[in-house]
Amino acid sequence: MNPFFEKVAIIGVGLIGGSIGLALKKRGLCGSITGLGRSHQSLANAAKAGAIDEAAPDIPEAVNGADLVVVCTPVGSVAGVIAEMDSSLEENAYVTDVGSTKLNIVRAVEELPRASMRYVGSHPLAGSDRKGAAHASADLFEGAAVFVTPTLATNPQVNETIQELWARLGAKVVEVAPEAHDRIVARTSHLPHIAASLLVAGLRTLSPEDNRLVGKGFLDTTRIAASDPEMWTEICLENIEEIREAMATLREDMEEFDLYLSEGSYEKLFEFFRSVKIVRDSFDS
Repeated sequence: MNPFFEKVAIIGVGLIGGSIGLALKKRGLCGSITGLGRSHQSLANAAKAGAIDEAAPDIPEAVNGADLVVVCTPVGSVAGVIAEMDSSLEENAYVTDVGSTKLNIVRAVEELPRASMRYVGSHPLAGSDRKGAAHASADLFEGAAVFVTPTLATNPQVNETIQELWARLGAKVVEVAPEAHDRIVARTSHLPHIAASLLVAGLRTLSPEDNRLVGKGFLDTTRIAASDPEMWTEICLENIEEIREAMATLREDMEEFDLYLSEGSYEKLFEFFRSVKIVRDSFDS
C-alpha cells in the first residue's frame, strides 16, 4: 500500500512540521499542503523552504478538505488543537501528531466523537537543537524510530495507514501503549536532556575564564541543552510522574557511585564503567 493524500494540513510549521512537508513532497505522497503557524514569519519560512503550498488563517480552514492532518504544535497544546478541529474534520480524515509525550494526548482525544476513531499518536525520534522550517530536511526521518500510539477507538485501517506513512518517510515504526511510551522516553530522552542542562548549570561554580576551557566531550554531552526552552518546559510538565521516577533511579545510582568514590574502590568503579560500556556498545551493534 502506498498512501496518497490529496490535501495535507500541517498545524505547526517548525522544524518537524516543515520536514514532514518536504518529506511528503519528495516521495510523492501528497497533492497540496496547507500550513498553519503561530506567525506570518514561520509560515513564510515554511513556504520559502517548499514545505507548504499555502497558508490557512485558522484551524477550521486548515483542515477543511484535508485527508491528512498532522499536528506539530508544542506538546502542551496538541490535545486542545485536536479538540478544536474535531467538528471540522472530514469524515475520512487521518489525524496524527508528533508530540514527545503521548498519554495525556491520547486520553484527551479518546473523549472526542470524531477524532478518537481517526487519530493515531506519533512521536518521531528525530530533530535538532535548531528550530524552524528554515532547518527542515526531507530526509529527517530516514532511519529514525517513530513511536505510534493509537487510541482505544482508533479504526484499524487508520492505524495501518499512519504506520505505512511513516515507513514511506523512511522511519522504523514501533507501536506501543501511550503509558509505555511516556515511561520509555522519560528515561531515554527527557532525563538525558535534564541531565545535560544540569551539567551546564553546574558551570556556575567556575569563572568565565574557566568556562572557555570546556572540551569536546562536554560540548557533545550537553549539545541538547541548547534546545528550545519553551518546548522542554512543556515536555517536562506533560510527563511529570515518569520523569520524577527516572530521576529517583538516577539519584540512587549517583548515591551508590558516590559510595564507590568515598571508599576509593578501584574494583567497584572499574566494574561500574565496564558494565555501562557493555550496555552502551550494544546500541551500536
